[in-house]
Amino acid sequence: MMQNSESLQAGSVSASSESPKIDFNKFRPTRSRIASRKRKDAFMRVLIFLSFVVALIPLLSLLFTTIVNGIKRLNLDFLTHNMTYVVGGAATGTGGYGGILHAIIGTLEITFGAMLISIPIGIMCSVYLIEYARGSRLATLINLVVDVM
Repeated sequence: MMQNSESLQAGSVSASSESPKIDFNKFRPTRSRIASRKRKDAFMRVLIFLSFVVALIPLLSLLFTTIVNGIKRLNLDFLTHNMTYVVGGAATGTGGYGGILHAIIGTLEITFGAMLISIPIGIMCSVYLIEYARGSRLATLINLVVDVM
């Protein structure tokens, strides 16, 4: 009996059915604390809005400058001429040099090349997942990779 009382004093859990009483009122915020939080929230909202406006000013300035200076070059010649002989070359019909035809063609080539590779792989993966690999580890891995992409 002596050993049992010593083990209770050492910090082990007692066998009594009493549960500890917790005063949850200690965790409720007071009115002054709620008011303080609301003031901080309002201040932070204003600060974030002002930061957004300050960050937006250079963006709008850049956009405006680009549109004003670039609108006079945006025409059919710009879209249908390439950069051949731009340095020291002859001007286009509207007086500009060069165009973005090469960039448009390059973008389309890369897009179609990526489609040629990715579409067959995607179809093969989907057929494999639906028809053959239900619930396997490989199916789980493929689903994870597809979800990440």
